[in-house]
Amino acid sequence: MLSLLFDHHVYHSTGFLIITFITRPIVVTYKSTESLIPNPIIDVDQSTKYILQYLWVIGLFYSICAVPISFYYRYRILCKNKCFPIKLQVGLLLFALFLSVTYSLHAYYAFHIRTKQFYGISEEFLAPWFADVNGKVNPAGFVGYFDYYVYIFMTHAAILTVGAYYVIIWCSWRVYKFMKYHQQIRQVHKSFVDIHNQLTRTLIAQALIPLFTFATPIIFIIITVTTPVYIHPIISAGIATSFSYIPLANALSIFVFVKSYRKRGFVILKNGLKKIFHKNGPSTVIISVS
Repeated sequence: MLSLLFDHHVYHSTGFLIITFITRPIVVTYKSTESLIPNPIIDVDQSTKYILQYLWVIGLFYSICAVPISFYYRYRILCKNKCFPIKLQVGLLLFALFLSVTYSLHAYYAFHIRTKQFYGISEEFLAPWFADVNGKVNPAGFVGYFDYYVYIFMTHAAILTVGAYYVIIWCSWRVYKFMKYHQQIRQVHKSFVDIHNQLTRTLIAQALIPLFTFATPIIFIIITVTTPVYIHPIISAGIATSFSYIPLANALSIFVFVKSYRKRGFVILKNGLKKIFHKNGPSTVIISVS
């Protein structure tokens, strides 16, 4: 069952990387404002840019909201000695998706519906650095000091982030106490401890990676939007691009820390290379002379 959760994380991470590559979003804070600027690899109309931008927001927050499920799985199996049925797993994943979709809809309201009449400010501020070939910035979202609602929206983001990490920390602490207690009162099989340590390292990595690539930029954005702190737009955009590293790092953490996944990955790579070289390799033609 845990492999299904890990596979789900890999599939989601791959999908998020694809949407990130297609959308190439730019998040910029400047003069107490924040702009969302989609920069897709192909030329599309503005409506499609909006769709891509807010699909990316869904994938971004799903990267955070879905992480606690793996920690809850381990807590439920070890500490409660209860199964983790597929129905419950799917229900929790759908709940994480619901939180992400509602946040994206909230972002669309806060960044676009409420503030689209202020897009000219974003154009004026950011054109010297982020204008396209037509001299336009074309943001898909814009918020700032001029609208009090930015504080409500930032609170929503903080609640989702803090809530996810509360579950992660609570489950991790309970599992730690459980394992420490049982290791003291009885002999635990070495292979079980090894598997437990592998899963622990993987889950910790999947929790810490978003902490640095998501929580840090979020804090940076909140500070630079709600205070008069000045940061050059190029620097702020560079810091915000760390959002894009969440899925790749999460997927790689599985292969780094879990032996079975490393072995599976090497087997897939080996078989793939064999097929490529076998297909493209030189062929031998035998000619018989009668």
